[in-house]
Amino acid sequence: TDRSARILRDDYAIDGKKISVIPHGTHPVQWRNKQEMKAKYGLQDRLVLSTFGLLSSNKGIETALDALGSIKEHTPNVLYLVLGRTHPEVVRQEGEQYRHMLVRKVDELGLQDHVRFVDRYLELDELLEHLQLTDTYLFTSKDPEQAVSGTFAYAMGCGCPVISTRIPHAIDVLDEATGALIDCNSPDQVANASIAPPIA
Repeated sequence: TDRSARILRDDYAIDGKKISVIPHGTHPVQWRNKQEMKAKYGLQDRLVLSTFGLLSSNKGIETALDALGSIKEHTPNVLYLVLGRTHPEVVRQEGEQYRHMLVRKVDELGLQDHVRFVDRYLELDELLEHLQLTDTYLFTSKDPEQAVSGTFAYAMGCGCPVISTRIPHAIDVLDEATGALIDCNSPDQVANASIAPPIA
């Protein structure tokens, strides 16, 4: 990103002539009707929020779960899809501890009808379909210094409004028409932005 290139130049004294910025790409996506995609997966009556990628505690999924209580009061048909397996390195070091914590939290908060874990690797076509049926994509990373995010780019490439923590990538590309910026670990901000989502 331009911001990362600037850090290399200013903080690490790298010669700018040695740096090339290659914008983060995504797959070309053919437009598909959102309601048809929802019907294909039995979600035609739901307002769908989603997150995808290899799970680890850095993703901050619990922040979104803590926000869902307020969201469902306003939008009773909300469904939050958590798409993807736990990161293999996380599994190797600590097993499924993080996922199990998330499942317990869903039970404790009474969100069983509002959260669905898809605990598997989605092939590209299925992933893109899930993003196309998503009404709002949630990116709740705990790391404000995360330079870029592939999942963020994929969601934007599928036309999803994105609610994102203020990582540099999000600051550079989101505006009022395409998303909302929030602070890390801020369930109230997630809820407020989800209840009044941006229009993509």
